[in-house]
Order: sequence, then C-alpha cells, then structure tokens
Amino acid sequence: MKKFLVNIFKIITITAIYAIVVMVISGTLMSMGFQFPAMQTNENTALYQLLFAALLSAIFANYIAIRYRYLTRMQLLLILLFVLFLSNISVAVEGNMFTPSLITRAVLLTLLLQQFLIAVLFSVFSVLLLKSKTSGQTIMSDANRPNFHSSNILIKLILCGLTYMLMYYSWGWLNYNIFTKPFYDAGIAGLEVPDSMMLVKNIFFRGLLITLSIVPFLLFVKPYKSFKMLEIGAVLFVFGGLLPLSLMFDTFPMPFILYSLVEILLQNFLTGLFIYFIYHNDRWLPIMIQQG
Repeated sequence: MKKFLVNIFKIITITAIYAIVVMVISGTLMSMGFQFPAMQTNENTALYQLLFAALLSAIFANYIAIRYRYLTRMQLLLILLFVLFLSNISVAVEGNMFTPSLITRAVLLTLLLQQFLIAVLFSVFSVLLLKSKTSGQTIMSDANRPNFHSSNILIKLILCGLTYMLMYYSWGWLNYNIFTKPFYDAGIAGLEVPDSMMLVKNIFFRGLLITLSIVPFLLFVKPYKSFKMLEIGAVLFVFGGLLPLSLMFDTFPMPFILYSLVEILLQNFLTGLFIYFIYHNDRWLPIMIQQG
C-alpha cells in the first residue's frame, strides 16, 4: 500500500512539473515573439487538455522507471526524451501538411523549439524524481541483455519508415474515403489535402521520426518478446496520436477526432509491432541485406 501511494504521489508531482514546464516555456516563447497555432480554446478547456497530456507523460515515465529498474539515469532520460520530443514533432510535421494555415512554417519552428525544451526539462526532472543515484547499476546477465542487433541500423530505419508509409496509406485511404472526406471538402479548421509528392516525402520522414523515437527503448530494454511489442505499439499510439489529438478537441469536430484516433491506432500500433520485428530479428531481413 505504501509503495502504491508513493507512486501516486510521484505521478501527481510529475504531472504538475510537466504542466508548469509547458506554461513557463510557452509563455516565455510567446513573450519573445514566437508564433503559435491560432486555435480558439477557452482557458478551462486548455487547462484540462494540458493536465491530460501531463498525466499521460507522468504515467509513462513512472511505468518505465518501475518496470525496468535496471535502467541507468541516462538510459531513462534518453527513452523519455526521444519518445516525447520526436513523437510530438512528427505530429507537427503532419499538421503542417494537412493544416498549413494553422501550422505554418514559423509555427512549426516554434513547436520544434518548444517541444524540445519541454521534453528535455520534463525528462531531467522525471529522472531526478524517479531514479536514485545508485539505481540502475545492477549488472545484467548475458541472458537478460537487450537482444538488439546493431547490424544494418540504417537499412532497418529505412524499412521501418517504409512500413509506416504503408500503414499510413492503407488505413488513411480507408478513413479518408469512408469517413473524413467531407471534412476535408468543407475545409474545416483549415484542412487541406496535400500534394501527392509532398505527402510521400513527409510521411516517410515522419516514419523515420517515429522509429527514432523508440530506438532508445529498443536499445536499453530487455526484449520481453511479445509483451514488448505491445508496449512499443502502445507508446507510439499514445504519444503519436492520443496525446496530440487531445489538444485538438476544440479545433476539429468530435466525429473527425474519433475517426482519426482509430486510424492512428491502427497505423501506429501496427507499425510498432513491425519495428520490433525489424530491429530484433535479422532473419526477417532479406538475405541480400544481411550480407551487405
């Protein structure tokens, strides 16, 4: 019971830290003249959205620290930093394609700086709160070391990016043609259908970002086989879909949000499963690649 209460206290504390960090960094950048998306959100809704995002991030940080106690401070910091920063930026890249009037180039640069600073400070504070100086020093046996094959990392990264593209076009095409096309046709909240070549390049780039966001987790965490696949899929869905969409409740109609959420669940969760297979099982790679 005591451990449970301690963990609840840590989650509440980290949630508060995240919210404070976001408000301080955002307020500072706004005072310096940086441009942010022009979204019409009342203060109460904005606060609830911020606390929800903060709670998701706090639960994730606490979960990783408890489940994988052998992680060092630096390893935990890198896992949190990569997931939070690269996932959010990958969503901003997509937003620049489909809502260019809302996520302009100037806004995209602001979000890049804002999310980096938020991810760094949140990760540092989380590590200081969740990991003692002596934790994570246990030497793992060879049987428990992460089963990560470092060969052909670049090729694996490209394969994962292409996998995300496949998932994106498959589920995105279905969602667009069956459910969301009327929203794009009406131009709700500045929605636009981007040029095909621009879409291909940016979605592949987003696939690379999504893959990179989970690489420290692949590197430092013991496989746990099928369960780790589920963890990766869940992380990509939560931070690459649920969290960003939670900030758009006042911008897009609820049906559009729900359709998009299901689409992202299928895209990101399935991509996470393939990322695990590609990075941990060289036998799934073509023989000609393994000999390269």
